[in-house]
Amino acid sequence: MNWFKREFTSFTHTVRGVITAWDEVHYRYHVLIAIIMTIIGFVVGLSATEWIAQTIVLFMLIIAEVINTVAEEICNFVHPEKHPAIKKIKDMAGGAVLLSAICAIIVALIIYLPKFS
Repeated sequence: MNWFKREFTSFTHTVRGVITAWDEVHYRYHVLIAIIMTIIGFVVGLSATEWIAQTIVLFMLIIAEVINTVAEEICNFVHPEKHPAIKKIKDMAGGAVLLSAICAIIVALIIYLPKFS
C-alpha cells in the first residue's frame, strides 16, 4: 500500500503542475485554441487520421508552452536581473513554442483547407 500512496502523491503533484500552468495567459490561449479546433473537428467530421494529427500537434503546442514557462521561471529564479545568457535561453524556449505553433498551423491548413474549398 505504501507504493500506491507514493505513486498517488506523485500523480497529484503532476496534476497540480497542469493546474498551475493555467495561471499563464499563453497556456490558456493554447488550450482555448485546442478546444475551438476540437469543436470544429466535430463539425466537419475529421477522419481518425486527421484527429490523430490534430491531437498530436495541439498537445505538442501546449506542452511546448509549459516547457517555455518552466524555462522562464527557472531563469527568473536563478538570475532575476537582465542577462544576455538568460535572454538567449528565454528566446530559444519561446522559439520552441513558435515552431510548434507553425507546425500546428501547417497541419490545420492541410486538414481544413480541402474541407472548406
